[in-house]
Amino acid sequence: MKRAKPKHFSYPILKGVKTELYRIGNNLNQISKALNSNNKTARILASARIKELQELREQLIKINEQIK
Repeated sequence: MKRAKPKHFSYPILKGVKTELYRIGNNLNQISKALNSNNKTARILASARIKELQELREQLIKINEQIK
């Protein structure tokens, strides 16, 4: 059985994905810190960050579909 050759991607696409992954990691750290605090405002902001992460996830899914 022959394996399909991987598609070649342009560097800007991969750079954009890497940047988004760093943003996601940073957001997760901020969310964790806020949720572990007793600060009500921080918890509300963490909730907003979770919504942003959901949007980023959807964007990454679309990118993944484009590069398959």
